[in-house]
Amino acid sequence: MATVATFRNVCPWNRRCLLFSLRWSAKLLPKPRVVLSVCIPTSNQASGQHPSLLQCAEIHTSAAACAGHNKWSKVKHVKGPKDAERSRMFAKFAIMLRFAVREGGPDPEFNTQLANIIEQCRARNMPKASIEAAIKGAGARHCFERKGVVTVIGLDNDGQQIELERALELAIEAGAEDVKQAEDEEDKVILKFVSDIPSLQDVREKLKALGLLTITAVPEFIATTTVQLTDRDLEAAFSLIELIDGYRDVIKVYDNIESQG
Repeated sequence: MATVATFRNVCPWNRRCLLFSLRWSAKLLPKPRVVLSVCIPTSNQASGQHPSLLQCAEIHTSAAACAGHNKWSKVKHVKGPKDAERSRMFAKFAIMLRFAVREGGPDPEFNTQLANIIEQCRARNMPKASIEAAIKGAGARHCFERKGVVTVIGLDNDGQQIELERALELAIEAGAEDVKQAEDEEDKVILKFVSDIPSLQDVREKLKALGLLTITAVPEFIATTTVQLTDRDLEAAFSLIELIDGYRDVIKVYDNIESQG
C-alpha cells in the first residue's frame, strides 16, 4: 500500500513540480520516510531572465521509530504452526475415540481400546470437554441409517390381510427397497415399505395407486444390526424407552431390539 500526502499543489517556480510531499514507503513499514522536494531557482531565474531554468534537490530524512514491546510480532511465527499442529492432533484423537466407541461402546470400563485412547489424549493435554464431546458424538447413530418409511394398513381392498409374499411384490412394483410386517398399538397388522429419502414420496404415490391406504410417510432411523435380549433385559429396556419417551422434548425413540416372534 502506498499513500501520498501533498502539502502544496503547485511550485511557485514550476507548475509541474510539487513543493513538498510525504510518501509512505511499503519497504520501510512501519517506519515513515519523509521526502522534501525543494525547487531552488538559479540566479538567472531569480532575476526573472530565464524562468525555465531550475535546480531541484531532495532532502531525505528518516524518523527513528521505536520497535516497542509487541510480543505477538516475536511469537506469531512460532505459535501459529504449533497451534495448527495441536489442532490436527486433537482431530486425529477425536476420530480414534469415535471409532473405539463404535467398536466397543462408550464405557471405558468395558472398552479397553477406548480407555487406552483416553489416556493418550490426557497425556497430550487434550481438553476434557473435547474428549467427552468426541465420545458423545459417536453415540448410537452408527447403528442406524436414515430411510424413508411408508406405513400402510396391512389389508387389501377386500379387507383381507396382505401376506408377506404379496407385500414383497408390491414393494418391487412401488420401487421400495424392503417391506416389513409389524403391528400397531391396537395389534392390527401394518406394512412398512422402506426406501431412500429422495424416493419417499414417489413410493408413497405408487402404493396409493396400487390400492393401499397410507398411514404415514416419514423419514425414520432403521437399525442396521439388531440384538436379542433376555426377558429380564427386555423388560428393563422397555422401561428405559418408556422413561426416555416421556420427556417432552423427545419426539420418538428408536431401538435395535430384535422382535420377539
